Amino acid sequence: MMQLTDALPVDETTIHRNAELAIRYQPAKWDALIAAAAMLAGCDTRYPEELRNGQGLSPIRS
Repeated sequence: MMQLTDALPVDETTIHRNAELAIRYQPAKWDALIAAAAMLAGCDTRYPEELRNGQGLSPIRS
């Protein structure tokens, strides 16, 4: 499974996006960081444990 994915570093851009999302949406502990990394990687959908179906951290939908 890991061969099908790209691992990206958590860099300064990711941390800044994380902070923007955390302030705006006040998500659970790691959700903003996961969403920030997903946005910067070009993802438009993620499958979280805690967000309800259809809820998202803009522009990513769950």
